[in-house]
Amino acid sequence: MNSSAIDHCAPTGFFARRRRKRLHSIMRRRPELPEYSKRAIVFAPHQDDEVLGCGGTIIKKIAHGADVDIVFMTNGRRSHAGMMEVSDLIALRETEALNAARVLGVAADRVSIFDLPDGKLNEHRDEGTEQVRDILARLCPEEVYVPSRYDGPDDHLATYQFVMDALNTLKQTPRIVEYAVWFWHHWPWVRPDKRIVRSPIRAVANAVLRPMRMYREFNVCVDISSERDQKLAALAAHESQVQRLMPNCEWPILSDVSDGAWVAACTQDIEIFSVRNV
Repeated sequence: MNSSAIDHCAPTGFFARRRRKRLHSIMRRRPELPEYSKRAIVFAPHQDDEVLGCGGTIIKKIAHGADVDIVFMTNGRRSHAGMMEVSDLIALRETEALNAARVLGVAADRVSIFDLPDGKLNEHRDEGTEQVRDILARLCPEEVYVPSRYDGPDDHLATYQFVMDALNTLKQTPRIVEYAVWFWHHWPWVRPDKRIVRSPIRAVANAVLRPMRMYREFNVCVDISSERDQKLAALAAHESQVQRLMPNCEWPILSDVSDGAWVAACTQDIEIFSVRNV
């Protein structure tokens, strides 16, 4: 999906389309991620962030013979709180995570899920950092994938911080690869979503500042044109996030966000990264 192919979801108008095309073109000219065969750990705040942020790159790395582990920081218990029994929801999210990993090419024994509550990850900093440290010490990855420090939601920022804090206590210098998920949630990719951006001033600031930050911070682009269908299949494996499993209640799904424009931005034919220690 290139910049013009998401126009049916994204903001209309000549200037918005032109701006998306320009941003997409600039990102595609960024250098390719070097050495796909590096051993990697992907830290994801929730079950689905691993696909949205770097699913295509995981597929490409597996094809190049890389060992890839996926670590979910939270157990998914709050994604549809009050609509299912907590134990059932946790079990469902785990099953979906394993199914999605299999589609990406990652074996079940390379998937870890921390028993921490989503939405409240920053309240468990010591516990989360210690669990991250243990996995890093055991696996000694050459690459570590984390949400961008500019991604936005608290759980994403907490994941980034836990990983950085853990690395600071270890004698490891892996390549840090920050991926974008909620970073895409700004104009011209999406219209402001009142459920997420409640301040009109914040929405305008995001529309101006986030593209500037994209230019400055995201220095690597991976072309996932050949991997995109497989990435979409992996996202579909997170059924509770893409299908209304209980149609008679207010069951939220990813495509509700900005009328599908955000998911379209996350699943276009590129993935962008801020890479350090290259």
